[in-house]
Amino acid sequence: MNLNHDKDGVTYAVLSYLMWGFTPIYWKLVHHVAPGEILAQRVFWSFIFMLILLLITKNWRTYITFVKEIMKKPSLFWSLFTASVLISANWGIFMWAVIDGKIVEASLGQYINPLTSLLLIGSGMVTALPLLLFTKSAKKVSLSMLGILQYISPTLSLLAGVILYHESLTKAHVIAFNFIWLALIIYTFSSIAKWENKKHIKNKIEA
Repeated sequence: MNLNHDKDGVTYAVLSYLMWGFTPIYWKLVHHVAPGEILAQRVFWSFIFMLILLLITKNWRTYITFVKEIMKKPSLFWSLFTASVLISANWGIFMWAVIDGKIVEASLGQYINPLTSLLLIGSGMVTALPLLLFTKSAKKVSLSMLGILQYISPTLSLLAGVILYHESLTKAHVIAFNFIWLALIIYTFSSIAKWENKKHIKNKIEA
């Protein structure tokens, strides 16, 4: 895996997590709409947005082939169905938390791991773009690197909740986040040291 390949992957990952981190602001704009309706609109417009992208990128035949493959393999179909239900539940809970004024709690949960109709049409882009960027990044960088970068999203959500929407940050929250960030620092330095060691061994072998 070359350096440019890694840089591209990191760039895609950072962009996807930045988008996810700022999504609470979008969901706040449509707070007057029921979370269930937002979820339904989000799924629908994400599907429409992806169909448009498939047409623009001329990948329609690939999509049809994939759908046919799913229909031929019941195990694959049910695996994707289960994953879609779990993702929908995750989306629904997160949106409810944001709309209900619990962005800080939602960001904490992420650490441990969107005229009304016009705004909701945008939910397709808000949902699909980060997923597309994340998919591209996952093909180019290691899972350990993605594990480090994923904390961009909940950090931005936390800042949005506290700074933009003036949600309270209790002592319990501060203690929990301190432990999380301490663990993240340890994990990050450990990953960097491991990566440097592999790089050193590789250079030694090539020499």
